[in-house]
Amino acid sequence: MVEVKVCIGTSCHLHGSYNVMMSFKQLIEEYNLHDKINLAGRFCTGCCQNGVSVTVNDTEYGVSPETAGSFFRETILPLASENKYSAKFYTQRAGFSPALFLYLFRLHSTTPNPLKYKENR
Repeated sequence: MVEVKVCIGTSCHLHGSYNVMMSFKQLIEEYNLHDKINLAGRFCTGCCQNGVSVTVNDTEYGVSPETAGSFFRETILPLASENKYSAKFYTQRAGFSPALFLYLFRLHSTTPNPLKYKENR
């Protein structure tokens, strides 16, 4: 699950944190990602110089209401779209090399599934 926290401190509120939060909420609904993204507010993170402070999986970003949509599509959406069967998951999270991943994928896809080919008796 992707953890997205939007700062709601005084400075970020004045820079449009409410609008950023509402943009993210609308995009989560639009892409139907309720079960993959946890959107929450948080108090001041001390990173007020870059606009609205947004934390995505413990990484700080500065976002404005105008760039919230593109930030969501470029930064949050790829993380939420990643699943346990993707090449990126195996190569980065599980520590497999891309060559090993392709070998295992080809091996798995060419092995017949015994449940799929039941004999008619």
